[in-house]
Amino acid sequence: MVVLVMAVNALGYVAQRMLGARSGLPLSGFASGFVSSTATIGGMGQRAAAHPEQQSSCVAAAALSNVATMAQMALVLAALSPTLLSHLLVPLIAAGIATALVGGLSTFRAWREPQSEAPGLRGRPFEPKQALLFAALVTGILLFSAILGSTFGSGGVLVAAGIAGFADVHAAAASVAQMFSANQVGIDQAEWAVVLGIVCNTASKVLVAFATGGRRFAWQLMPSLVALLAGFTLTVWLWQPALP
Repeated sequence: MVVLVMAVNALGYVAQRMLGARSGLPLSGFASGFVSSTATIGGMGQRAAAHPEQQSSCVAAAALSNVATMAQMALVLAALSPTLLSHLLVPLIAAGIATALVGGLSTFRAWREPQSEAPGLRGRPFEPKQALLFAALVTGILLFSAILGSTFGSGGVLVAAGIAGFADVHAAAASVAQMFSANQVGIDQAEWAVVLGIVCNTASKVLVAFATGGRRFAWQLMPSLVALLAGFTLTVWLWQPALP
């Protein structure tokens, strides 16, 4: 996780040098989201805290990383359970579009605001101490998840998906898809297990945003996370009765 955060920061640094903060950071955020959206949010939060003049670009990058999360989840489900994907494809598209719209608005806001490019170029590509602090936070979340697992047991698919979601939403979706393919859970239970995984993963992202970027960064990122949750959850709820 430390390496991921440092890599995200380095990618943002290179993209900023090549394209400038207003274009480079959102693009690097979207690309980094395919590796880890949580790490991307942590990396952009660190950059926003170090360079407040790039706040809007960092928020846009963090928001767009969630679009990549939805795309990658679709790929994971396609590989492990095409049937489950067929039930969740519309919610994934709805969540992706909703998040992309919010991310696009954040990018537009970043373009409209005057920003100084120089401060970001003088610093180092990444800050090892901040990356270590971020990794410590994620480790704490994982330990908390393990305590929940030992207390409530991992037999229930909802508990298992929620615990996995705190660390990695793709891991949560993969575990649910495998159980569904093995006929261990029904389609309704599988769908809502994925929803719970996304809810728990979003909660961990909120914690990371507050811890790395501060309240201003976290609150500006919140609309994209709410859009993702609302887009996915409401569509699962509304789309479910229409499916056989």
